[in-house]
Amino acid sequence: MVSDLPVIRIHTYDPMYYLAVMIRLWNSVIEDENGCWVWQGHKNHHGYGTFSYKNENRLAYNISYIIFRKKPITPGKVLHHNCRNRACINPYHLVEVTKKFNALEGIGPTAINARKTHCIRGHSLAEDKIYRKKGNGRVCKICHYQSSRRKLLN
Repeated sequence: MVSDLPVIRIHTYDPMYYLAVMIRLWNSVIEDENGCWVWQGHKNHHGYGTFSYKNENRLAYNISYIIFRKKPITPGKVLHHNCRNRACINPYHLVEVTKKFNALEGIGPTAINARKTHCIRGHSLAEDKIYRKKGNGRVCKICHYQSSRRKLLN
């Protein structure tokens, strides 16, 4: 996981080092019509570019953000792609957000379910009409009641 990696330290007082890393990054990118700097090098199984830095594979967009913005990623934060392109390493398409915000902005099951306003039977999922399950799951009170009633009658 991205946030489990140790904090990346860049040699902030060596402009030649910055330049060398910038050149290595820039040689692996193609700018597309949306302004994305699309990574052409190796990508991990999630589609994010990887970059060898100090003999360790790092996510290319993290290194790009640190090098081009000249600041570290705030501890406890992750980078979110505003452009929705995982292969993009344009530091101006990246914003620091919480892990929760990043997950809820995504396209995975957690994000999809969090955006739902009604259950599969059309009942509202307003806070007063649901039960909270362990792990932040939601259950519609009406559907839960009907299901429990059916089980009792059978």
